[in-house]
Amino acid sequence: MLTAPYSARRKGYHIESLPGGYGFAFNFDEPAGVKLLNPTLYSAIREMPDISKLSSANPRMNVALAELARNPRSAPPPRLNVWLHVVNGCNFACHYCYIPHLNRNVSKSEIGRHSLKKESVHPLLSNLIAYCKEHRIPELRVIFAGGEPTLNLPLVEAFCREATEEDRGVKIGFGIISNGSFHFEELIPLLQRYKINISLSADGFEDSHDRIRYEISNGRKIGSWQKILLNVKLLLASGVSPYFLYTVTPNNYNDISKFASFVHGNRLGFRLSLVRERAIPPMELQKAITDELRQVYRSLGETLDPQLPILRYAAFAEWDLYRKKYSPCTSCKNYFAIDTKGGVATCQMRMDRSYGNATSEQFSKIVSRVQQDSANRTLANPISKEGGCVGCEFFHVCAGGCPQHTFQTIGVMDHPSPWCRVYGTLMPEYIRAIARQLQRAVIARNC
Repeated sequence: MLTAPYSARRKGYHIESLPGGYGFAFNFDEPAGVKLLNPTLYSAIREMPDISKLSSANPRMNVALAELARNPRSAPPPRLNVWLHVVNGCNFACHYCYIPHLNRNVSKSEIGRHSLKKESVHPLLSNLIAYCKEHRIPELRVIFAGGEPTLNLPLVEAFCREATEEDRGVKIGFGIISNGSFHFEELIPLLQRYKINISLSADGFEDSHDRIRYEISNGRKIGSWQKILLNVKLLLASGVSPYFLYTVTPNNYNDISKFASFVHGNRLGFRLSLVRERAIPPMELQKAITDELRQVYRSLGETLDPQLPILRYAAFAEWDLYRKKYSPCTSCKNYFAIDTKGGVATCQMRMDRSYGNATSEQFSKIVSRVQQDSANRTLANPISKEGGCVGCEFFHVCAGGCPQHTFQTIGVMDHPSPWCRVYGTLMPEYIRAIARQLQRAVIARNC
C-alpha cells in the first residue's frame, strides 16, 4: 500500500493551459474554486516564475492575484446533521453493504419489529433540538435512512409531523436515502408536504444494477432498475428532482458513462463513491477504474451542459473545491448516526459501536463521550491527522478519503486511503474537466 504522499509537490497554485489560449488555476493550499483565465491573464501568469510569490509591486501581477483570489465560497452556517436509521432492515441484500448487522431481504410486513419505535420520536427530537439550542446551532438536518426507510413511511411521517407542528426555534430540514423500490403514491405526499430531498442509490446501469439490487419473490430475483425508471419519471412529473448516489464497484465501473447519460438526460445529478469493502482493492482494479473515471470526466468537461455544473451534477466522493478540508466529512463534530434504538454512533459505518442513547440522555453528554474517545482523535480533531496524506499536494481536497474505510481495511486512520491511487490520478482530470466546462460556458456567453 502507498504510505508516502501521492503527490509530494508543494501545495499551492496549479496552472494549466486550455484550448484557444485560455488557462485555469486552482489553489490546492487554499481551495476557492477553479478559476478560468482569459488569454491575456493566462499569458501574464504563465510568465511568472513562481505564482505563489505574486508581487503587488507589479500592477499586472496584482491583477492576476486578484483574479485568482476572488469569489471564495463563504463557510455555511453551523448545522447538526443526523443520519437517522429509522429501520434496521432492507428489502435488498447488497453484498457489500457497510451497515453493520443490517437485516436483509426483509418484507414490508415484517419491518415494524426492525424499526425505531414511534414513542421514541418525541424524546429523540427534543434532545436533538436542545443540543442545537445549547450550542447555538441554527439548523438540524435529519436524513432518514436504513436499511430502506420507505418500508416504514408512517414512522417517517410521525417524525416530520412532530418536528414541524410548531416553531421550535431551530430550522429543521429533511432528506431520505432510498433504493428506489418504493411505492410512489405512498411516498410523494410526504416528500411534498415536508419538503424532503430524496437521494436514490444506484449500483450500475440496467443489467449491472439488477445483478446486485434485487428483491426475491418466490425464489426468483427481481431486479429494481425498471422500478427506479418508473419512479424517476413520476417524481419528475410531480416536481421532485431526485439525486443519485452511485457506488462504483468492480462490477459496474464500465457503465458509468451510460448511467451519466441517463441521469443528465433527465437534468439530474449524481455523486460517485468508491465501494468500501474490507479488502484492499488490487492495483489492476484501481488502474482500470481510474482509466474509466478519467475518460468519463474528460468527456463531461467537453460535453456536459454548463448549466449542469460538474461539481454538483457529476460529483466525486466528498471532494469540495471551495473549502479547505482536513477530513472528508464532519463525523464526530456535527454529524452523527442514530440507530433504531436511539444509539449514537460516529457514522453509519460504525453503528456497531454506541456512545449513548439519544432518547434518554442529553445529546451533549453523548457528543462529549464521542469526542473524548482516543479512537476518534482523527475524526473529532481532523487537523491532528498524521501520515502520508498530510504532505500530499491534494490533501485539502481529497482529505485522505473515508477514514472509517481506511481503518477497516488497514487498521489505522492516519494512512492514505485504500483508493489513494484512484484519487490521486483522477484529481487533475476532475479539475481540468470543471475548467473546460467553465470555458465552454464563457465562450458560449460571449458569442
